[in-house]
This record gives sequence, C-alpha cells and structure tokens, in this order.
Amino acid sequence: MDILIKLFKTLNSAQKPWQITLAVVLGMLMGLTPLSGIQTLLILFLAFVVNIHLGFFFIMAAQFAAIGYALDPFFESFGFYLLSLESLQTLWTTMYNSGLMRLTYYNNTIVLGSSVISLLLALPLYFLISKVLFVYRDRIAVYCAQHKWLNKFGFFNRPDKKEPAIRLWGLGAFLVVAVSLTIVVIFFLDAWMKKGLEKSLEFVFSKPVHIERLETSWSEATLDIETLHIGSSKPQYAALSIETIHSDLDFNALLLGKVNIEKVMVNGMKFNQKSEYLKKVSLEDVKQKEAKDTQSSKEGNEESP
Repeated sequence: MDILIKLFKTLNSAQKPWQITLAVVLGMLMGLTPLSGIQTLLILFLAFVVNIHLGFFFIMAAQFAAIGYALDPFFESFGFYLLSLESLQTLWTTMYNSGLMRLTYYNNTIVLGSSVISLLLALPLYFLISKVLFVYRDRIAVYCAQHKWLNKFGFFNRPDKKEPAIRLWGLGAFLVVAVSLTIVVIFFLDAWMKKGLEKSLEFVFSKPVHIERLETSWSEATLDIETLHIGSSKPQYAALSIETIHSDLDFNALLLGKVNIEKVMVNGMKFNQKSEYLKKVSLEDVKQKEAKDTQSSKEGNEESP
C-alpha cells in the first residue's frame, strides 16, 4: 500500500512529465547494465544533477536490476556476437587504443551486450512513458479528482510549486568530488602506487626493491615504470634489473582495489647486475646494524656491576 501511495504521489508531483520519464529511463540504464565503467558515473551524474525524481530512479534501477540479472545469459551471448563480428574489429581496436574508451569496459561481453540493448530501449521507453504519463495526468487524474471518495486521499491533487530543471546541490557535490579526485591523481597517485608496488614486491621476493620512476596515464589507461631493481643474496647486486615496463591497466578494477594488467611490454631485462641504489641500501643496512650493535654493547656495559 505504501508503494502504491508513493507511486501516485510521484505521478501527481510538481515535477514535469519529462523529469519523471527520465527517472524511469535512467533507472532502466542503471539497472540493466553492470556497475562498471564511466557509463555508470555518467548515469549517476545525470541522476543527481538533473532534477529528476531520485526515489523513483532508485526504485526503477532496483526493478530493472532484477530483470537484468535474469537476462545476463542473453546479454553475454549478444555481447560476444558483437565482439566477434569481423566488420567491427577495426572499431574495437580503435576503442581499445583509447584509454577513455577502455574505461567503459566494453570488452566485457555482458557489459557490451546490456549497454547496447538498454540504449536501444531508452528512446522507445522514454516516448512510451511520456505518452502514458500524459494520458494519466490529463484524463485519468482529472477524472479521479472530480470524485470526492477518490479525491479525499489527496493522491490526485497536483501542487502549484514548480521544480527547477537542475539540482544545484547535486552539481556542487559532483564538482567537489571531481576536484578532489583530480588533486589526488595529479599529486599523490603515482607516489602511492610506486610505494605500494615496491612494498608488494619486497613482500613477494623478501628482497629490497627499488623503482626509479612510476607514471600513470588515466587518459590512455597505462602504467609506465623506469628502472626496476630487485635485490639478490649478494650485497649491492640486483637479481633482476629492468629498464622500462609499459602496461595497459584496467582502471575499473583499480578503483575497486584490484590490479588487472591487460598487456605488459618489458625492455632491457638484466640479471645479477650491480645497482647503485642497492649499494646505498647495503651501506645503510651496515650502518644501522653497527649502530644497533653499539647500542646493545652500551646497554650491556651499563647493566654489568
């Protein structure tokens, strides 16, 4: 009963028909497609910035998500068919070479199949819902509002208040998030990834690891490493040295805390080479060991009678 009341209130709200219709269409796009890629961010951006009915949007997204889950086998088959078409191979190659397009996760069969189907359904659904809403407001709601026993619930009374087309607080929130992410990416991301990769490799190999430079590119979805040294049992020697590493990353997985490297190119691989960095590390280790030994001997002398 509560859902029915909310539905009638939405249909008779002060919002214009296109605002309610767009909530249904965006909910359909959000529900049928998996939560991955920049298309999801674009849908959420439109939902929060354009003044649609947010409650109706999330209800429709949940309803279509259940439908999408049942249609996943069909989406997967259709996506595989599109990716396998010889006539589209040039398009897929061009999209893969664009970091921005790779962020759409188009090479996933379910994502591609569901995205194409939902986009094909978007325009017909928009016009269909608009027509239904027009008939309801101009005929059904007007007819019901004339009957006292129906009108006493207040479902069919439309408020005179006009709703703006843009939701300013939503636009402000997205600008704050976008600026914050841009600052993090420009000033901190590369340093964090460099430190994290060094620590991860040190944990795996139980040897000191040094990366001279690490640089990511969000526009091309790539990661480049210059001068990688992995230490060996010999002091001042690197068991493995690599001049450059170029890799294509799945930034969608990276945003979820996972690392998915799609392609790697390695140049200048050497074994058992002297490393100036590892030489410095060895000297520092020796100094630290000597300092600890000196401190221990002092403490031992102080304790002795």
